[in-house]
Amino acid sequence: MFITKLRQIYRGYPIAMVVFLSTGLSVGMTQYAFGEFAGPLREQFGWSQTQLNLSLAFSFISGLCAPFVGNLSDRIGIRPVMFGSILIIAIGFLMRPFITELWHWYLFSALVYTGFPGATVMPGGKMVGLWFPKTRGRMMGAVMAGNNFGGITMPPLAAAIIVVFNWQTAYVVFGVIMGALALMALFVIVEDEKKVESEMKRTGRGDQALVARAAAQAGVSLRQALRTRTFWLVTIGLVAATFTYQGVLTQLRQHFEESGFTPAMATTA
Repeated sequence: MFITKLRQIYRGYPIAMVVFLSTGLSVGMTQYAFGEFAGPLREQFGWSQTQLNLSLAFSFISGLCAPFVGNLSDRIGIRPVMFGSILIIAIGFLMRPFITELWHWYLFSALVYTGFPGATVMPGGKMVGLWFPKTRGRMMGAVMAGNNFGGITMPPLAAAIIVVFNWQTAYVVFGVIMGALALMALFVIVEDEKKVESEMKRTGRGDQALVARAAAQAGVSLRQALRTRTFWLVTIGLVAATFTYQGVLTQLRQHFEESGFTPAMATTA
């Protein structure tokens, strides 16, 4: 009975959940939980907050890699790109416990940001449009809400592990989680249009297959997109949001603690 009910579930929902987790955990572990590690790293290595914060500047690597990652996903598909990107982030976390020099911290931070484009925005745009053509706006909002999920769950998780064990163990746990998510993406993500259409018809969504086919034919080229006002407005909005993610969210933990909050309150605030 239970297996039968599972088979009746539209496959787009598990795929959306994987994209939700990929986006949320990547952002939550890297940016929201950044402040949880700052204190232990300063204490162990004697680095200043400014030196630690400099690693955030390596997020520019995501912007440099994004066009190439996007082109690669068009050629070989989003599934292998997503798998590789999440795996790169996992390796970046798993290597951090072995750092002994400041440049090690910078190197593995750069590695993590290299995996960001293929683990966050790109899978959402590709998979949601493919599997939910009639409700893409609603589903895209749900998938991108993973950012908030990561922000709520990852700082407390990191803080708890650091208190019970140490910051090295916390990064190992983060790396293992991301490694498991990479395998999940490899086995769950499906982007073959024929399989998508077959699944839509199987679950009574045959009308969505027509919408998806029409949407695929209505795309624009990069040159055409660069000439539109919408493209540049979206680009400006995303760039502005980056300042918040990198410049504000990463510093909240330290700010609250310096303002008199207890460590537990600073984490949950």
